[in-house]
Amino acid sequence: MNTALLVYLSPAIAMVLGAALGSFVAGSDAAAAQGAIAGFMSALVIARFVISIVPLSHQINVSQQEFHHER
Repeated sequence: MNTALLVYLSPAIAMVLGAALGSFVAGSDAAAAQGAIAGFMSALVIARFVISIVPLSHQINVSQQEFHHER
């Protein structure tokens, strides 16, 4: 569940914070849109990096026999 929060919630929060920061710094809608895009993209990059270095605690062991279906 923590990984799902990292992947789904952090980009949304970063997008809102980026839009607020862009609007605060430049005071225009274009700056808010650019800040939102930058926040979203940076959160995706950070989430991908964190997921790649953190070991998965819930590894699923599925045998090949479960995927093989007789007709």
